[in-house]
Amino acid sequence: MVGLGPSDQGCDSFDVSVGGREGTTPNVSSNIVGDTPSSVGGREGTTLNVGNGVVGDTPYSVGGREGTTPNVSNDIVGDTLYSVGGRDGTTLNVSNDIAGDSPYSVGGREGTTPNVNNDIVGDTPYSVDGREGTTLNAGNGVVGDTPYSVGGREGTTPNVSNDTVGDTPYSVDGRESTTPNVGQDKSSRIERLEETIETPGSHF
Repeated sequence: MVGLGPSDQGCDSFDVSVGGREGTTPNVSSNIVGDTPSSVGGREGTTLNVGNGVVGDTPYSVGGREGTTPNVSNDIVGDTLYSVGGRDGTTLNVSNDIAGDSPYSVGGREGTTPNVNNDIVGDTPYSVDGREGTTLNAGNGVVGDTPYSVGGREGTTPNVSNDTVGDTPYSVDGRESTTPNVGQDKSSRIERLEETIETPGSHF
């Protein structure tokens, strides 16, 4: 351990021994306030590389083998992937071993050609069908013009009412030769309601 006496205080330099055992000559470096590794190396006539047995200026990872030369691209403000590829005489496809311009899903097989429809402003399902030479029924595998209720089985005729502008429940019933009561079987409900009213002590 190094001790500083009264005569050493306030001096600009002092000798320090590090790691020496008794009887051996220690490695001594005269340190000065403000020293850096580079300034010490220069004063001693050496460098950090020489002092540590390093040849050249290539950095190495601890325990790693000599590295390969990295791929370096000198980017310029405003560069894009395509401009860099053009400057380096390559393309994204070539660099990534991609043949052709077909996009692939990750892990997926080459896709089939999608069904493409060129829509025009103002198109309707019918105008598109006319342009494509088909109809909604044909495009959806529907045979005939008979509508079906959702969940209905094939071959049953749905209840269809041809409504007219201005129709009311009564005008529809009259046209169909029926009434709201008959259509919804309300006659028996009215009879039960009358019996309930005539029964003393009963209430709704």
